[in-house]
Amino acid sequence: MLNTLRASVSSWVVKILFLLLVASFAVWGIGDIFRSPGQEATVAKVGDVAITGEQLSREFRREMNRLQSLFRGQLDVEQARQMGLDRRVLNDMISRTLFNVYATEIGMTVPDNLVVQQIRNDPVFRNDLGQFDRSRFNFLLQQNGLTEPEYVALLRRDIARDHLVSAVTAGVSAPPALVEALHSYRAETRVAETLLIPASSITGIPTPDDAALAAFHEGHADRYQAPEYRSVAIVELSPQELAKEIKVSDEDVRAAYEERRGGFNVPERRQIEQIVFPDEAAAKAAADMLREGLAFAEVAQRTTGGAPIDLGTVERATMLQELSDAAFTPAEGQVSAPVQSPLGWHLLHVTEVEPAHAPTFEELEEELRHDIAMNQAVDSIISIANQLEDELAGGASLKEAAEQLNLNMTQIEAVSAAGKAPNGTDTALVGRPALLSLAFSTPEGEDSALTETRGGGYAILRVNSVQPPALRPLEEVREQVVADWEAAQRAEAAAEKAEAAAERVRGGEALSAVASELGLTVQTSKPVRRDAGDPAANVPQELTAKLFTLEDGGVATAAVNEGHVVAQLTEIEPADAATDSVRVNDLRRTVTEAMTGDIITQFGDALRREVEVTTNPSAIDALF
Repeated sequence: MLNTLRASVSSWVVKILFLLLVASFAVWGIGDIFRSPGQEATVAKVGDVAITGEQLSREFRREMNRLQSLFRGQLDVEQARQMGLDRRVLNDMISRTLFNVYATEIGMTVPDNLVVQQIRNDPVFRNDLGQFDRSRFNFLLQQNGLTEPEYVALLRRDIARDHLVSAVTAGVSAPPALVEALHSYRAETRVAETLLIPASSITGIPTPDDAALAAFHEGHADRYQAPEYRSVAIVELSPQELAKEIKVSDEDVRAAYEERRGGFNVPERRQIEQIVFPDEAAAKAAADMLREGLAFAEVAQRTTGGAPIDLGTVERATMLQELSDAAFTPAEGQVSAPVQSPLGWHLLHVTEVEPAHAPTFEELEEELRHDIAMNQAVDSIISIANQLEDELAGGASLKEAAEQLNLNMTQIEAVSAAGKAPNGTDTALVGRPALLSLAFSTPEGEDSALTETRGGGYAILRVNSVQPPALRPLEEVREQVVADWEAAQRAEAAAEKAEAAAERVRGGEALSAVASELGLTVQTSKPVRRDAGDPAANVPQELTAKLFTLEDGGVATAAVNEGHVVAQLTEIEPADAATDSVRVNDLRRTVTEAMTGDIITQFGDALRREVEVTTNPSAIDALF
């Protein structure tokens, strides 16, 4: 929850104000939100404050959910732990708790009145009409796996902690001399003239003999390495496939429809736009304009200076009680009479009406039949999975167990970690990273664990054999080796030619004259800073770094994709803070934030020396 909501704020001040939402629950009369948590296994202690396994588990799951998008949903708990996610999450919790302990020691408190005001004003919990929406608040809590007591406790601690952080870092500011020096270094620009020696222009490359090819083949073995291949046998249990075989009777479909028919009904929905006025007189004056024939949008423009407020498609139950009749009484295209709500006076324009609809049995028959079959398939899959595990536990091989239960087994003779066969074609595991990971994490000659797959199915596989990575024979990759050898020879010759041209320019010849003699063209780069190049003018990052080591007129060479480039520095433009205020201010802010972070870290380290911190590794391992 905190991560989700913090995404809507960007500064320390706003974060602090946002965290003041919490205590309002105490004055709203919500029962039982301040209960003490139950006794749970302690994974760490900070002073007298315990961090429980349940707390760590919740924070770990929340961070896992955040990271799933980066891993396309393929990150599991074991992989996350191997990455150290559990340790990082626990360290973050310990650091926060250290600040909380100190804040408690010095008596920091959060006033309820400020909390109430902030929670009602915060846009995170507002509906489309700009009002605090308790249902939205409840939904966000549920969506992020937090109860009200947990949310209250977290926010109360965060308020105090952030106030403490603000006090510790108050007055931190980047020294002007440091900002000036950094800006001078970063904002300086340089311009160069460049001459590209294309590798493709190199001719006369001799045909390599067998000895040269063999040496190149061995010297660049990583280019010609065959990946590890595994021979696997897979048994999959898919509810989707099983559902195709299940026959659902018409009686069962009809019964499901009758049982659930009330839940299929779609209420009337309307697309509404509105104009909000400060008083009744203004609303009535606008209504008069509409009666005179002006369009709703024109009236909005004349009275408020902007377009109508689009409420989107709404249902009666989602509207403010004061506005529901006004929104759902006019016909399509009509405008309500002026109506008052706590937000002011409204005119509501009904732009489209979607009538209430009760789907017929015929409309839902196929969907219901599929749902029933899928439910039965899921139940059957679980039973079959249990039987499969029982067979394996009884000593049967995976093949024997599959035959006993009449399950299909897929044999893949050789598959790489990319899901490819040795000839480069796709295997049945292409696009299935979870199964590929299972295949390449299971030891040779062993069965994997029975693993749940997407869609409610299960899979288990056996790794029959492992073919380690190996250098492909020269004859198998001869054409590629010849092409690579020739490309290397051309690149080497281009580098030598470029270096020879550079020496001539260093000796006093003009770069343009050398280019003309070679039948090539000189380009001029745009001004580049240290952290960027100009690919269009053949100035890669490597060459940029060299340009900033040269004096005016200096020459350097560098490799590029097309060959080798000669560059002569022609212009040095020092940074000018007076004309680059935006960059200077950004740099000052960045340095200040970095210094603030350092101070917070140092303060946390000092707290660790004063407050005893212990962890319970066995409890952490048991938790996961």
